[in-house]
Amino acid sequence: MFEKVLYVTSTYNDSRVRSQVMEQLKSSGTGKCLIVQCIQSRDILYDFPQFNEHFEEILAAKKEETERMGFETEGFSIMDNLVAKINRLAREKECSLIALGVLRTSLAREMFLTDITSFVAQNTEKPVLILPVEKTPGGFLGELADMVIEGTIRRLMKISPEKSNGKTSLYPRYRKWEMKKHVLFTTDFSVNSGIAFHLLKELALTGVERITLFHVQDKKKIGQDFRSKIDEYNRIDQERLAKMSMEIEGAGRVESKITSGSPYEEIIQFARKEKASLIIMGSQGRGYMKEIFIGSISHRMARSSVIPLILVPFKSGRSVNRAQEA
Repeated sequence: MFEKVLYVTSTYNDSRVRSQVMEQLKSSGTGKCLIVQCIQSRDILYDFPQFNEHFEEILAAKKEETERMGFETEGFSIMDNLVAKINRLAREKECSLIALGVLRTSLAREMFLTDITSFVAQNTEKPVLILPVEKTPGGFLGELADMVIEGTIRRLMKISPEKSNGKTSLYPRYRKWEMKKHVLFTTDFSVNSGIAFHLLKELALTGVERITLFHVQDKKKIGQDFRSKIDEYNRIDQERLAKMSMEIEGAGRVESKITSGSPYEEIIQFARKEKASLIIMGSQGRGYMKEIFIGSISHRMARSSVIPLILVPFKSGRSVNRAQEA
């Protein structure tokens, strides 16, 4: 389903994270990978001018490593206007998914990718896979030590981070990711959710073990009528989820869940409790033009979720028509 993936990376070592993402996508039909290495101005200062030549060397190493995994691979380095360039490459190279591995940390150089992730997720025509990486315990001092060690070794030994075999990477350990273990699909029954549901059905055909269709009745949007009409809301929503369940083929187990409260909090709480391996949701819901300005649920998820997430954008034209016909 994701035949060609655009993978966004920085100039630092992400080999183990990238390997996880690509291994899981391979089982969903991915055969081609476009690696886009984002360079920020601090990279040039951090490495000093004599190390600038290593950026292309780093990209070449990432490309070679991905090819050894069995993918047909291209590589590009970009600088300035990163989000626009990422989206343009995804469109021109006909990629079906944009993927990013993001370390949830306070370090400025990794916040750089977090910011890119957020902007890409809100301004793209392609689905975006975000894989948050859990760092081993150690807090800020541990992160700072990683940064100092990695930078010092690179300078003294004149090696690129990719050639250090990950030993000095900011990604020292990670939990094995099994994308198809438990997929949590969140819906508000909007057109964008309908588009995201098409992606879920395609993924289910590749052998998902468990799928949960999840709807949160937002008390703030429903207002004062919530309590008096709760039974009616539940009946309508249960009928909708039941119809969706019948359309899913290939999954080992399909279930549905309705709850009420704050959508973001309820999604995160359920995903953690039920150990969801992946969340799929539309990037804009009902009234999405307003959400662009006030900050949507998907925007919060892109910036702070610790669970892998696929955000599916709203599409006009044929994609919308197909969703409405479903």
